[in-house]
Amino acid sequence: MENKLKNPIKRLLRIAISIIALMVAALMGARFTVAIPQGNCTILENRLKGLEASRARLQSDLQKASGADKQSLIQQIKELDSEIREKQREFDLCVARLPKINHYEVSPNQTDPKITNPNRAHEVFVNADGSGDLLFMFFPGSPQQPSQFKKVLMTAAEAGYHVIGVDYPNPEELKKICDDRPNCYGQERQEVLEGKNVSPDVDVDAANCILNRAVKLIEWLAANHPNEHWGQFLNNGQIRWNKITVAGHSQGGGHAAMIARLFEVHRVVLFSSVSDATQSSSGFVSAPWLAQSHATPINRYYGFGNTRDKLFFPQIEVNWNTLALPGTEISVDGSSPPYAGSHRLTTTNGSQHPHPVYPHNLVATDADTPLDQNGRPVYLPVWRYLIGP
Repeated sequence: MENKLKNPIKRLLRIAISIIALMVAALMGARFTVAIPQGNCTILENRLKGLEASRARLQSDLQKASGADKQSLIQQIKELDSEIREKQREFDLCVARLPKINHYEVSPNQTDPKITNPNRAHEVFVNADGSGDLLFMFFPGSPQQPSQFKKVLMTAAEAGYHVIGVDYPNPEELKKICDDRPNCYGQERQEVLEGKNVSPDVDVDAANCILNRAVKLIEWLAANHPNEHWGQFLNNGQIRWNKITVAGHSQGGGHAAMIARLFEVHRVVLFSSVSDATQSSSGFVSAPWLAQSHATPINRYYGFGNTRDKLFFPQIEVNWNTLALPGTEISVDGSSPPYAGSHRLTTTNGSQHPHPVYPHNLVATDADTPLDQNGRPVYLPVWRYLIGP
């Protein structure tokens, strides 16, 4: 009797310990540690799901069958069970070989009480063993937030980066704010980036600017997850830009380019960006800040846009020329890396979607990017090429 009582008690204790561990992890900003199935693992996972669905159908048919039909179904189920067990073993081995990725969602206010608006979660991904010596710093477009770009962020983590998706003040498109005032774009970006009062069109202080948010997030991660080696990306409270790949979508890509103009970074990735341009009688003209000298060599800049993006691609195309991105425009549709070594990649996907912003978003956002028959992003090879390292 005593032994029978001990086992349930032990099980309850294990459950209680697990719940407490999850609560502590939540307080520390952690969401999960998991091996994310990619490549062959995803194919195996989808095959396993298909086999399980087939078994469920056969089991349903078995309930209504009799005689020889019933015996045939029983035999089919036995054979299917054997295949399911084998595929499960293959999938488990595949996942076991994948790097474990830690994922956190961290409130900006949690890293610095002076950060107030906005206060949506930063997204963080990193190899569980803390390996890697480069940081992928990503900025969403307007009015998006980092949680809408987890597929791209996970891709960077799987490539070996420490990854942060930084939340920042982005409530409105710069096109609506600046319109035909060319100098407005650079001033607005400088204030959002550095928190200096240089733009009459926005009001971002030192606490809420991008640089403070990024520094405070890295400091918080270094303090709360020391085994992941976040401290390597700071030097006396300053970001070590030579270890950083900056990236962003739309407005966020413009902020990545502005950072690369001011600091020499490892790499720059522009998703549907940069669109800062004004209309003239002869077409679009780049905002002046884009033509200024850049601390980062231009051969480290990479762009990816949708030619069906009628809202912004005409401006983006002009700005790629102003920046002098290497190579000519290469369509990724039906082609494979290294895309003739070009840094100007395009797609023509999404022509049938009714909303005009869809072609602009589908190159990177989780909700819009197309998936293949195995559930993987169609642009996964493109992202890996762009992201590097």
